[in-house]
Amino acid sequence: MSSVALLGCGAAIEPDSVDPAVCDRARADAQVAWARLAELTAPPTPPAESEPSAVEVAIAGLQAHALSLEEDAPEAIDGEVALRLSGSVMDALDSLPDVPGATRERIDTAAEALLTDRTAAGSMQASRACISLLEGTREPPPAGALAPVDLAWLHESAASAATGYEESARVGDRHAQRSEARSFEGLSAEMSDARAAAIGASGEARQACRVARSLAVPGR
Repeated sequence: MSSVALLGCGAAIEPDSVDPAVCDRARADAQVAWARLAELTAPPTPPAESEPSAVEVAIAGLQAHALSLEEDAPEAIDGEVALRLSGSVMDALDSLPDVPGATRERIDTAAEALLTDRTAAGSMQASRACISLLEGTREPPPAGALAPVDLAWLHESAASAATGYEESARVGDRHAQRSEARSFEGLSAEMSDARAAAIGASGEARQACRVARSLAVPGR
């Protein structure tokens, strides 16, 4: 007797009832939709002759680290990784001579926390603190716009979903579920429409490929 998969609507579906051609089309549509969202939320490409600032380098590294922890948190952060992240924050701080003393002290404390608390939760908290503090030293986004740190997270999670759908509907949906679970304020109309389309395409792929979602959001 074959096993039965439960979809979000609660209906019992026989896994062997999947039409491979229909599933492949739906999976490909979902991949395209999430790739489109990733494209729309990608950070602007700086001019070829300009080098990223120390602040931009630090923020990018911290965002990548935080995303990796959301996807697969280790028991402890490698010492070299912690040292590299903390060092990048200090390099960023050194490049900001006009930062007020109180802000400088908070950034220094957050950078030190990356070294002293190497649990996944501690490293995530310190990374987010560093990102928030460093973002605060940059020009603020336009009123009502999505914060850069949130835009970067949405871009990375959408790209992960698109890559996952290249592998399989199940892997893609796992990444999509994590991205869908977070709400955003300040998305442009185009981004909002693209995100809705991506979420809808994931739903179509789940139905076509008989992918059952867990109640627990992956990586959260």
